[in-house]
Amino acid sequence: MNEGELENILDKIQPESYISVFTEEDKYELIEYVLKIINDYVEENTNIIADPDFDNIIYEDISDIIYEQYENYLCPEYYFTYNETVEDELNEIIDFAFDIFYTCFIPERSLEINNQNSTKNKEDITKIITYLKSKPQPEQRTNEWYEFRHNLITASNAYKAFESDSMKNQLIYEKCQPIKTSCGGSSDTQYQNKQVNIHTPFHWGQKYEPVSVMLYEYIYDTKVGDFGCIKHEQYSFLGASPDGINIEPNSEKYGVMLEIKNIVNREITGIPKKEYWVQTQIQMETCDLDECDFLETRFIEYENENAFLMDTNGPGDSHNIQLIDKTSKDEYKGVIMYFANKEGNPYYVYKPMDIKTYIDFQKWEETEMESLESSGLGYTWIKNLYWRLDCFSCVLIKRNTKWFNENVHFLEELWKTVEYERVHGYEHRAPKSNKKQTKNRIENTDLEKPLCLIKINSDTGEAMLDKETISNNTIKTVQLVVSNSNSKSNSIHKPNTFDESKYNMK
Repeated sequence: MNEGELENILDKIQPESYISVFTEEDKYELIEYVLKIINDYVEENTNIIADPDFDNIIYEDISDIIYEQYENYLCPEYYFTYNETVEDELNEIIDFAFDIFYTCFIPERSLEINNQNSTKNKEDITKIITYLKSKPQPEQRTNEWYEFRHNLITASNAYKAFESDSMKNQLIYEKCQPIKTSCGGSSDTQYQNKQVNIHTPFHWGQKYEPVSVMLYEYIYDTKVGDFGCIKHEQYSFLGASPDGINIEPNSEKYGVMLEIKNIVNREITGIPKKEYWVQTQIQMETCDLDECDFLETRFIEYENENAFLMDTNGPGDSHNIQLIDKTSKDEYKGVIMYFANKEGNPYYVYKPMDIKTYIDFQKWEETEMESLESSGLGYTWIKNLYWRLDCFSCVLIKRNTKWFNENVHFLEELWKTVEYERVHGYEHRAPKSNKKQTKNRIENTDLEKPLCLIKINSDTGEAMLDKETISNNTIKTVQLVVSNSNSKSNSIHKPNTFDESKYNMK
């Protein structure tokens, strides 16, 4: 220490040796006790696993039970004497018990993405993928295809069976109605001739799904295959159409299913919503796969090509040598060529990820233009769409056979209702019309003679209401009365069936 420098007395303070409140034997007994409570809790509330807040709900409830039992019945004198130390050690014990539970009993609801291989070995995965590829598939948008899907509860709408009576009614009514084909017909041509609204969130998701797959394959060095709609082997009323399955044998993702959601305006939290979690569980059960990457993406479109080119992290002043694969914030970006057929329906061509310079893009663009022009398909180039990746969230959802086995009976019961009411009548399930008639009446007015209720000031050019005309012609309108139905969701927030009293150890 230099002369005149103050001594730091904290360097000389020796911390007291930590004395644990619990012996090793106590800890083992407590871990076993906590595991039993967690297991009983899940057994009595299996359906709550689908809830997005499941992890927080179960942890808080189990912690409350343990604290209460310890404070009141197990070791009250320790709890009040060493309160802070006891709580710290109890938290460690609870955390450790949950780790064991999620490892040995059921998987966590979702996990941060990792590159670990599926729990099944490569040979097993290959057999499953080969079998799935061999399953017969009706040609898309034929009568057989519509009938095939009509006789299934698909994974994407299966969650309705676990919601309110209103949602169940909606699903039953949908499945009882006669098969609907596009434009009242069944041919693929009729489907393509149906005009597509390109301004809906649904279409946005369809447009950007190939971009999401392309990014996923590029980031994780894998290949995703399409498998159509697959029927469950045991439950013939269940079906699934996964967005893809990893089919590259040399990839760490081999055999992992992929489900994509392209988000327009909601927040991406990395926690799968209930309906999406249920969807992935049905898909994994149907395909006999154990893991699914749940990918959520958000894309932002540039106003024009110049804005796209200016937003870059690459060198060079010339557009020809400029890198166009990343933004100034190192985000991925790209181009979609937008074509349309004679009916105005869109057809998209996507710039591959390995085209990274502007000059290479121009060559690729020219090739695609020539290819479509010579194809005779009648497509016209409309414009290029320039996008950047705003958010990319990929979490792993593992197959939860316990949840499926405990809840599949809800789907069975619903399908039995569908089969019964297809024969005996389902009209009582038709949605009630909330539409109110609007009556607009103009009285004391000669309707054959048009009225102008606006007059222009000849001096100022200002437009104003013609009060004289209005006063001479009484206009009465009957306002539309809109009744707002306050429907409440049936989502579970906290279970109330768990009997804590049986753990009161007096």
